[in-house]
Amino acid sequence: MLALGGRAFAQTDSGGLPQPALRIRRDVAKLPANDPNLLALARARQIMLARPDALSWATQVSIHDTYWGQHGTWRFLPWHRCQLYWFERIVARLSGYPDFAMPYWDWQATGKLPPVFTDTRSPFFHPARNRNLAQLDFVRTRATRWSSDWASVFQGSFNSFAGFVGDGGAVESSGHSYVHVMVGGDMGDPATAPNDPLFFFHHCNIDRVWAAWQRRAEQRGLTMDDAWLAEPFDMFVNEDGANAQAFTTQDVLHTETLGYRYDLDYPFAWFDEKPVTSPPGKTRREVVSTTPHSFTLAASPAVEAPLRLPLPSDLIALLAADHDQRFEVRGIGRVRTTAERSAGSVFNLAVERIRKDGTLDSAPVATLLPFVGNHPMPAAMAAMPPAMPGMPTPAAAPVGGPAAPAAMPHEHGFAFNVGPEIYDATGKEAAVEIAVTATAAWVDAEVTTLPPALSGLQIDLVVTEYRWV
Repeated sequence: MLALGGRAFAQTDSGGLPQPALRIRRDVAKLPANDPNLLALARARQIMLARPDALSWATQVSIHDTYWGQHGTWRFLPWHRCQLYWFERIVARLSGYPDFAMPYWDWQATGKLPPVFTDTRSPFFHPARNRNLAQLDFVRTRATRWSSDWASVFQGSFNSFAGFVGDGGAVESSGHSYVHVMVGGDMGDPATAPNDPLFFFHHCNIDRVWAAWQRRAEQRGLTMDDAWLAEPFDMFVNEDGANAQAFTTQDVLHTETLGYRYDLDYPFAWFDEKPVTSPPGKTRREVVSTTPHSFTLAASPAVEAPLRLPLPSDLIALLAADHDQRFEVRGIGRVRTTAERSAGSVFNLAVERIRKDGTLDSAPVATLLPFVGNHPMPAAMAAMPPAMPGMPTPAAAPVGGPAAPAAMPHEHGFAFNVGPEIYDATGKEAAVEIAVTATAAWVDAEVTTLPPALSGLQIDLVVTEYRWV
């Protein structure tokens, strides 16, 4: 049981014993300027900026910069949830407001940066950002320049959402990284991102995305990987400036365990998939069989040209002949690059179809925007001396321990959902060939250097056959 402190008792259990009331994290766009949470955060930020020890703002930046293993892997979600949890407790202690709950910025709902970030008199204004952000509509710009949305993210599997041991999931590489790139400045590099207070509002919303997905995933019966649940996190600072309690993903899987919840669920209808239409007189589908399919394209050495992975003709024929919804296709794709830095680049994924007359059309699957400033993955998370005076070192890496090994070459991977798009492509009309393609491009059209070379494309599908009863 996690120790939660500083909160008024307002609830009771079945035995009448008082229980801590949950802190409510709210949308910053709906908070007045004198909201106690904003005042507390502004007060704590001022104190932390002036401190030279482990409770400084610089320590939060250093922690995020030092531990590279939290990006491009399935550690992304629990790592940042832990950082926010301890940051929230530090703010509550330093501000003198024990009920502090970190606000979030829902850029999809708001569209533009709220005035609290653009007003030069605000404590949350940060000059090291891209210019003209006050006028930027994040939603419209993304819809114009990128094709993906969060629909497939929330309908997907555990791995497509959270990632793999060495690959980031769609929630990281989609909206999360898009915001980092568009805000720019300090937010454009993990080494400096927490310098901008917007970082914490943004990651609070990413945490909200995870909370929304987790409930739906459990309702759908999805299981979480045991190795992911056992991932340890012991590199943070608590409100006393000491080594924070070590957590695993299992410890932080549900926000209520940590003493908080969000005021609103993510309010998008596409979170829930549209049910399959049943034939007259039938009410239920039974699984007849499931067949896994795996296709891999490796480019060695990596290439700048688009990667194109054709699918087997017998699989295409099977799905094209399905006129009564006997089959369902679900799967995960992964695209990889060997580039150590993919700053400002996007990966465009699509299902491409060649018709019998030789013409071609393409349906986008997702547009993945990697985090700017990807670092090579260390061979092991070894000892690193504290970057700030008084900053604690994880128990597994004491000061004076062995030096960190040199970073090993690392393929940055990004997962995406694929399956329904393939089914749709086969069902429209007969096709000579259907393939999944991956290309890389720069966000800024004025950049003339080659985008990061792609080194691999993998598609893992599960075709499920049903019968109606």
